[in-house]
Amino acid sequence: MPEIIKYRDSLAGLSKDDLIDYCEILLRNFWTLQGNWVVEIQKKFGADLAMETDGIVFGKFLEVEAHRLKKFLNLGDDMAALAKLLGYSFGFANTEFYFPELSDNKLMLRVTKCNMQLQRLARGDTEVLCKKAGETAGSISKGAKVINPRIEARCLMAPPDKHPDDVWCEWEFNLI
Repeated sequence: MPEIIKYRDSLAGLSKDDLIDYCEILLRNFWTLQGNWVVEIQKKFGADLAMETDGIVFGKFLEVEAHRLKKFLNLGDDMAALAKLLGYSFGFANTEFYFPELSDNKLMLRVTKCNMQLQRLARGDTEVLCKKAGETAGSISKGAKVINPRIEARCLMAPPDKHPDDVWCEWEFNLI
């Protein structure tokens, strides 16, 4: 009988550095899949439907991801827990960001580098209309609400809004 290969056993054989590299490969694979399906939907059905669909699908992804990470990281229900969640989220892992404000009732997130957008521009594509996708069906709010249902998200700036080269988007999370 051939040897049965178990995914978990394969991972257990990797060094810490190799596991980190592997996680980065998974991240790139995720964003490749996400980027390609958005481009194809946009080509076939237009940007509006692509962004609406992306908002719905991505929102559901963020919600499921947040449930899994909250349990895995044993997160609480405050704004610091939301900040930690965002630090582990695939949703923002393809970016560089920081929190200009973190208090008991408010968290601001500022994305200073967005690899997905930069790769699109390098290919000659237009920017993804992230604001529409993030606001569709409360996409960005869905993960935050897993931490605490009283958290509301609001986009302060994201494409198609004009933005400086070093700020792609800004989101505000408020505990109401």
